[in-house]
Parts: sequence; structure tokens; C-alpha cells
Amino acid sequence: MNKDIDQIDIQIQAKKDELEADVSRFIEVCAAFAKEVLESKVRSAIHSQPERVEETGEAGLKKMKEEVEKAHVEMDKFTEDLINRDGLWAHRKGDLNTTGCEFGAYQQYGNRLPDQVEEQVRLLLSPAGRVLIENQFADPKDWENRDGLHRYRYGISWSDEQKAVMKSYGEKFSELWRLLEEKERLIAQKKGDQALDQWDKL
Repeated sequence: MNKDIDQIDIQIQAKKDELEADVSRFIEVCAAFAKEVLESKVRSAIHSQPERVEETGEAGLKKMKEEVEKAHVEMDKFTEDLINRDGLWAHRKGDLNTTGCEFGAYQQYGNRLPDQVEEQVRLLLSPAGRVLIENQFADPKDWENRDGLHRYRYGISWSDEQKAVMKSYGEKFSELWRLLEEKERLIAQKKGDQALDQWDKL
């Protein structure tokens, strides 16, 4: 019995390693996505508001462009800080068990990411919101203040890469959950056998 449990533990650790690799990849694709959206939203705002461009003037636009470039350079670290949080990824829990998380907690459906992940990824658009609002190229009502960050209120089309990595993570997490379920079953069986053995020895 102990050998079976030890074997399950090895499989659990291997699955956690696979999940960790998916998290690292997800951080990479999220950073690329955020950089692309930053550039896209700023260019769209400039293109659609020529009057505001004229009001801002060359000096104002130059300052705004420097802010965009700075946000672009800092995006990798910003993404790391937002997405690489232990609380976001259940497989990192030290006392992980089947009652502490749902079987399909990380399933990715259609264009939606799992809720807890999607909320963090939405905040990746914060630098774009900050630059646009501060330079009066966006309506502040389109952005919700969330602990000093700007959360975009409306629908977002996540990249194919983001959805693919999240799908992979969700599938692996479900496999981890099944391994945890099997370990819990073996432990319960072992305890039952020990109790019965104690009874038989009386």
C-alpha cells in the first residue's frame, strides 16, 4: 500500500512540474498579448481622435509616446507580477486535495478564460488604460479602478496562444485532480486496513 501511495506521489509531482511549465508559457504569451493590445489601443485612439491629437500637440504626443514605450519595456515584469501569483494556481498549494479545489476549475471554454485567471489577465491592459486616460484619449468610464490599476470593462478577444495554453493547463489540472483522488482513496483504504488489523488483534 505504501508503495502505491509513493508511486502516486511521484506522478503528482511530475504533473505539477508539467503545470508549472504551462504557467511559465502562459506568462510569456500574456506578456506578448499585453504589448500588442497596448500598441493597438493607443494607435486606434490616435487614429480615431485627430482633433484630440491636434489639441495635444507634438510635445504632448512625444511625451505620450515615451510613456507607451516605457510601459512596453516594463510589460514583462508587470505580467510576471500579475500572473505568477501562487494564489492563482491551485497546483502550488502545499496542502492540495480534492476538497480544496474543483475538478474543472481551470477549464477553458470558447473565448473565455477561467474566471480567476481572466480577471488577472484583464489587468494586463492597465498600462494602456493609464496612458489613454491620463492623456485624455479614453473615457475613464470605460475603465474600472482596481487597487490602483485600470481594468477594462468590456469584452476582450484573448489570443489563440493564451487559450491554447490555458486549455492545456486545464486538462493537466484535471489529471492532477484524478491523481489526488486516487491518493486519497489509497490513504483511506490504508487507514481502514490498519483499523481492521487492530480490531483483529484484540
